[in-house]
Amino acid sequence: MQLQEIKVQFDTKEGKSKLYSYSAPYEMGVEVGDVVVVDSPHSGFTCVTVYEIGEEALNSSLRVIVDKVDVAAHEQRQALNREAFLLKAEMKKRHKEILQNQLHEKLAGEDKVYSQLFKRLQKLGL
Repeated sequence: MQLQEIKVQFDTKEGKSKLYSYSAPYEMGVEVGDVVVVDSPHSGFTCVTVYEIGEEALNSSLRVIVDKVDVAAHEQRQALNREAFLLKAEMKKRHKEILQNQLHEKLAGEDKVYSQLFKRLQKLGL
């Protein structure tokens, strides 16, 4: 398996770090701008951004990139989660409205005054 040299940059509290060299198999398809996972000697598994791609890695002692982060799939999952959250909130609101309406109808059937009040409320469209 042929490895290529990949230069990455860590995000730090002070901003961006200097470039660090890692290696990755050509088959991984790493491109500039990709987010990849590296095993950093200081912070363990860390996401970093690819800034340069070199030729074949001549230094076999380079640390190896663990994997590419599929940012598009992550963003798609986030969008689905947001949509599911909004749907559940709307369903909860609708459920509450239905239960309230059923209660109003039941009480209107049992009490004439309540029935008149409920009819007036329905005429208002509220």
